[in-house]
This record gives sequence, structure tokens and C-alpha cells, in this order.
Amino acid sequence: MGRAIGMTHTGVRKHYETLLKEGLIRVKGLLNIKALGFELLLLSAEIPSYEDLKEFYRVYSECPRMLILFTTPGEYNVYGVMLAESEEVRESIMTVCTVRKFKGLRRIELRPILEMNPPFLPTYLSRDPSRRAPCGADCPRCERYRRGLCIGCPSTTWYKGPL
Repeated sequence: MGRAIGMTHTGVRKHYETLLKEGLIRVKGLLNIKALGFELLLLSAEIPSYEDLKEFYRVYSECPRMLILFTTPGEYNVYGVMLAESEEVRESIMTVCTVRKFKGLRRIELRPILEMNPPFLPTYLSRDPSRRAPCGADCPRCERYRRGLCIGCPSTTWYKGPL
């Protein structure tokens, strides 16, 4: 890389370390969503109250399935991209998942993303799984989980999936 940009390997390393230290870059592994056979969902939501919006961000920024979360002006003011490891998980997210039950929602739409480029996206997996999902879901009490239709939340000890 140094040769390509006209720097020594030592210079490249120092520059790289400076960028890391200043918080300008972050090195992170990315998953190839397509190669893993995972599905993505586009979340569009209207959360009118600023307090509810802050609470939504607090809860779902910790969700390992919420890959991207952002706000925009307009009819729907919250958008996100969610990960589903299988069709069954997608069904859980689209029907009974706690994101649909968030108290401050006025409207919500969840749509499958059919094509995406590039296929690599970050995931936010917990290094210390807990017994409760960040959103408060209790997997062992969920009917879909008990029936084997959902693999649970990746941030819990109940998770039965590939991540």
C-alpha cells in the first residue's frame, strides 16, 4: 500500500495509527449478507414525539439485527436496515417482533430488501450475551421461539443461530 501512495510502510503504519487514535477510521469485520443467505429488511417508521424518538434510538441502537438506523425529515422520520438470518426470522421481525410494539410508533413499515450492493455489512454482536434482548424481548416466553420458528436474539444466551 505504501508503494501505491508513495510512502514507506512505517509511514503508512503511523498514519493508520493516527487515524485510528483520532477516531477518524475504525477497522471492523463485515459479513457478506448474500453469501450467508441472510435477508435484509427496510424499516420505515413515524415517531412523532422527540422523547419517543430518543428512546427508540436508545433501545434499537443496541439491537444486533439493526444494522443501520437514521432519521430524516418527512412523512416517515426513522429508517433502518434490519438483518434476518432466515425466512422464519424475517416473519418474526415483520409480525411479532418488539420493533412493531414500540409504544411511540404512529406508523411502521417493514419491507424486504431485494437487492443490495455492496453485499458486505457490519453486524453488532454482543460479546457478553445476556438473558434479555436489548429491546426487552424474552425469547423463551415467545411463542415463535418455543415453536422453533425463531432462533432468538443474537445478543442473548437463548440465540440458536449462525452468528
